[in-house]
Amino acid sequence: MNKLMKINFALQLKEIKKSTQSCEAFLKVYFENLPEDQAAVVGDDFKRVIQHQKNMNQLFGVLEQQLQK
Repeated sequence: MNKLMKINFALQLKEIKKSTQSCEAFLKVYFENLPEDQAAVVGDDFKRVIQHQKNMNQLFGVLEQQLQK
C-alpha cells in the first residue's frame, strides 16, 4: 500500500470510528431511558450490539497498527 493510500485509508477509518462511537453513545442513552418493561425486552439485543462495538474497536486498533507499519 503506498503512502497516499495509507493516508486515505486512515482518514476513512477515523470517520468510521467516530461514527460507530456516536452510534454507541446514542444507543446507551436510548437504552438507559427506556421504561423497564421495554428495556427487559431489548436487553439481549443491546448486549449483542455492545459486544459488536467492542469487536469493532479491536478491529480498529489492529487496522491502526497496520497503518503505522
